Amino acid sequence: MIGRWFGKAATELGLAGDIDTADFRAALNGLNPRTGEILVHAAQRNGEQRRAGWDATFNAPKSVSVQALVGDDWRLIAAHRRAVTRALEELERFAQARIRRGQEWITTGNVVAARFDHIAARPTENAANDGYGPDPHLHTHVVVMNMTRRPDGAWRGLDPVEIYRSQAFATSVYRAELAREVQTLGYAIDIGTKDGRWELEGYGREQVMAFSLRRQEIEQELAKLGVNGAAAAQIAAHRSRLSKDQRDEQTLKKEWRERASAYGIQVERIATLAMGSTTLATEIDSHKLNETVSYATAHAIERDAAPDRRELETFALQHAMGRTILDRVRDSIENHREESRLIEIAPSHRHPIGAFTTPEMATLERENVAFMNEGKGTAQPIANPDEVKRWAARRGLAADQTLTAGTTLSTRDWLSAIDGRAGAAKTTTVGAIREFAQERGYRVCGFGPTSGSVKALTEAGVLSRTVASLLENAKVEKQGRELWIIDESSLLATRQVNHLLHLTKHLGIERIVFVGDERQHHAIEAGRPVYQMHQAGMTTASLTIIRRQRQPELRAGRGACSGGQNRGNHRRPLSATAAHSNRSARQPLSRDCRGLPALASGPTDNPGRQPGDLRADRA
Repeated sequence: MIGRWFGKAATELGLAGDIDTADFRAALNGLNPRTGEILVHAAQRNGEQRRAGWDATFNAPKSVSVQALVGDDWRLIAAHRRAVTRALEELERFAQARIRRGQEWITTGNVVAARFDHIAARPTENAANDGYGPDPHLHTHVVVMNMTRRPDGAWRGLDPVEIYRSQAFATSVYRAELAREVQTLGYAIDIGTKDGRWELEGYGREQVMAFSLRRQEIEQELAKLGVNGAAAAQIAAHRSRLSKDQRDEQTLKKEWRERASAYGIQVERIATLAMGSTTLATEIDSHKLNETVSYATAHAIERDAAPDRRELETFALQHAMGRTILDRVRDSIENHREESRLIEIAPSHRHPIGAFTTPEMATLERENVAFMNEGKGTAQPIANPDEVKRWAARRGLAADQTLTAGTTLSTRDWLSAIDGRAGAAKTTTVGAIREFAQERGYRVCGFGPTSGSVKALTEAGVLSRTVASLLENAKVEKQGRELWIIDESSLLATRQVNHLLHLTKHLGIERIVFVGDERQHHAIEAGRPVYQMHQAGMTTASLTIIRRQRQPELRAGRGACSGGQNRGNHRRPLSATAAHSNRSARQPLSRDCRGLPALASGPTDNPGRQPGDLRADRA
């Protein structure tokens, strides 16, 4: 199939409609296809060759593929294309480029992309041995070029991180739009999972799997390797991948009809029923939609005190799949904002279309900071700095450990923190603080959000348990003067810290020390409360010398990563995969695209990936 251009940046370059091979190659090489001007130089960064682009894939539910390609309902193919367009329009909003010599990011909201529709999966070994071709698999490859235009008019390489972070969001937009489209065409759908996956009514799981031989092959490869999960599925897909089948479309369709009949799939009957039906789309009313947004808010807030707008919209679309679309969800979110049930947070490079929090969460955050401020100057020092320095010298502590112990033990603040990078001897330092405090008559207790943090505290000689077990057990008895050490505190959620502070205030605990690495960890649940208290002025001592790696180059690498210097590469959204190959008109393009890293996927033929997901195509 001949591809078509997509994107605001493509339009600026005069690229529209059907794709010309020469234009496609020029864009891949960072050139203006019309003038030959170099728009993005092929410069190396950190020794890596410039990437030509990324490959994203939108995959129709298997029942839609079968009904469209075997049942000859071309309306479904048009519906798939419109749903892909809607999802791409949203995805484009998250295009970014670097500014200020690569130190900052700016949202450009424009891409140069080429989209190609495919109708078949890759063949499987078993099917090929039986003389069968590939399964029907309606999907669209989108090659996103490594170029975008900044607001100042300059062309730069595309930073794909926020596009990558939009995978689940784009998936949900695609599914919701396609669900609306197929119901408008008279088809009913069955929602299969909480994340909104669906199939056409009339297709059972066995029938869907009968045309998912590629997925079964990947599952067999996973079983043989003894692994599971999305990343493992990607590896298995490449290990078991055969070349594209070269049969013509008519031959494939004849075979698919024979297989559909053998599987008991009545494509003609399903199509006839759809053709004779009125529109089946059933929009939920405004009240139900508001309930959906409230549910989505509660779900998102459990994970993040200030969830990205994408996350909120994703949960809402998943919860009401087939009963609403993105535009109506946004109208309801706006109603929540106007009624002060949601508090909007301005867009930033990490949240290109903004974020939200709730009045409740904002209150908890303010209360946590208030606890910190009210505790300033109210505690008795465990020792003075000179005493700690002499004691640390006898014990052989390093200079930064001595300073950290001195700050922690001599402060008059109720709450304080120790911030240390991975490998900076936090456990050794905590052990020394525990030893000194115990010598001064303090009972030292430790708490952590994970079993690993409890183990680390125990190794430092601190009697420890999990934070969850502490908060669940209301019967806690204080024994004399107590110092509480909270390890891996950056993993704590806003509500947990609030409950913890209320409990320690009620018990009269003399001192609390939060220990963690704000650069390395973030809360699994909602918020970054310890970071917020640090930003508000909480006394904090830092351990910055990395001791775990003895070789200088390893320490430098660890420092760069923990310092957050690799924003563009740390996530590695890209896995090596052949981005394209196609018969006839597309054949010349495949050589230019081979090896493009993948942004996304979700073929039904790949376990761990679902229809409409944006990752590497395995079909």
